[in-house]
Amino acid sequence: EPEAVTAASAPASAKASGTESESLCEETNHALQGAIEKLQSGFSTLRKEKVDLKERVEKLELLFIRLSEETDTMRKNIKSYEPQRAVPKPRHQEEGEKREVKVRRAASLWG
Repeated sequence: EPEAVTAASAPASAKASGTESESLCEETNHALQGAIEKLQSGFSTLRKEKVDLKERVEKLELLFIRLSEETDTMRKNIKSYEPQRAVPKPRHQEEGEKREVKVRRAASLWG
């Protein structure tokens, strides 16, 4: 009979061991599930950030192109007006010379 007691108690301890094993598996499974959810959430956040950054880069590229075009336009305008800017200088000098002549005449009349 001592064997019967041992045999009878063996399945009970196997059940207890099995229950502990199942519990451990459930805890591990739960922990793994939590880790997977965190990874998925982090991955989803990274994908969203990537999309946002791509959109920002595209906007910046468009702004750069626009700025570049405007700069080119301004350069062309400046080059086209350079000859015209050179013309007023001689006119200004002529006007200054005319004033000097008038001042000298007036001075000679008074003096």
